[in-house]
Amino acid sequence: MSLPQIIALMLVQASLIAYLIGVSGAFYVENEVTPSRMSGARRWWTAACVLMIAHIVAAFGAFHGWSHAAAVAHTVTQTRNVVGVEFAGGVYVNYLFVAVWLTDVVWWWWVGHDRFRKRRAAITLTLHVFMLFIVFNATVVFGSTPARVTGLAITALVVVAMARFGRHPSPRP
Repeated sequence: MSLPQIIALMLVQASLIAYLIGVSGAFYVENEVTPSRMSGARRWWTAACVLMIAHIVAAFGAFHGWSHAAAVAHTVTQTRNVVGVEFAGGVYVNYLFVAVWLTDVVWWWWVGHDRFRKRRAAITLTLHVFMLFIVFNATVVFGSTPARVTGLAITALVVVAMARFGRHPSPRP
């Protein structure tokens, strides 16, 4: 494995760790809001998003030779090998994942903590269920054994955070 490929894989692991801290922090601060906790959660959430974008850029260069067609072909092959179906849409689902995440990060910085915290609980839960679905599939379904272990741990911890959020949501308008 080449150094750029190793870096791409390390970036995704760092992104997953930051994702876990950011998403857990975002859910846990819902009930104990202080400016420093909200700022910390927002910084982790932003860092995780930036690391995921860096991973995608590194992977495109290291694994796909900067070719979108090569990324699609790789995704089709991997999906066929794992699920038994040829599906080229996985790359576009990944693009959607990053677009949703980046939009959420930008929105949080744009509107500030108060307005972000007052967002409807259903929006927050829908966003994080979608993101967790992608993380679970990327790590547990399509990942290697170490990625599966990481993915299962992240899934369990985020589900606990979501359950806590669902039981004790902050006041919403």
